[in-house]
Amino acid sequence: IKENNKLVNNIGLESEKNLCFVNTELQLLYSIANVKDLFATKKYRGNFQTKLPICDELSRIFNTGGRFQTTAAELRRLIGRFYRREDICNGEQQDLEEFHTLLLTGIDHELARVGGLQARFISKFRGTEQDKKKFLYSIDGCCPKGHMPRTEVENFQVIKIDVPATTTTISLNNLVSNHFAEETITFLMKCSDCCKHKG
Repeated sequence: IKENNKLVNNIGLESEKNLCFVNTELQLLYSIANVKDLFATKKYRGNFQTKLPICDELSRIFNTGGRFQTTAAELRRLIGRFYRREDICNGEQQDLEEFHTLLLTGIDHELARVGGLQARFISKFRGTEQDKKKFLYSIDGCCPKGHMPRTEVENFQVIKIDVPATTTTISLNNLVSNHFAEETITFLMKCSDCCKHKG
């Protein structure tokens, strides 16, 4: 992963008992400069003094800075305990997308107690896209009877990116730019008003 056009060597995480999905998530978060800064410098705390177990563990891991090896086993245990999910704690293989959502929600829950700007942490990972539905066999996107296409706004927290088969290093920014954009995505559809079953 690149950050500011420089490779980030996130080499300080041990891989043990199916921790690969946790380590991958940590490297993802560590590669986002303002997220790394928020936790590495403990800015997420503000003047808040009470324990924030998940955030504090993230801070501990990020503060190693790759200078020495550490393990994410405690973070996995905290997430499992937070959701009362024994399957997360006991070393079973997990889905990265699910863990990503669980971790972000756990962080969001803790930072909501802190309040202020920290309470909007989760918004960094949310977005909306506009899908425009156009009709098949149409002129200018309208069906032959003049029905207009519809537009839907869809919310997302996790975007899926296909990683191309390549031997070269690709930055996360390039993958997002090549596979995800803000412009309208168009889907072709049949007009539901014209295709209603009769009889």
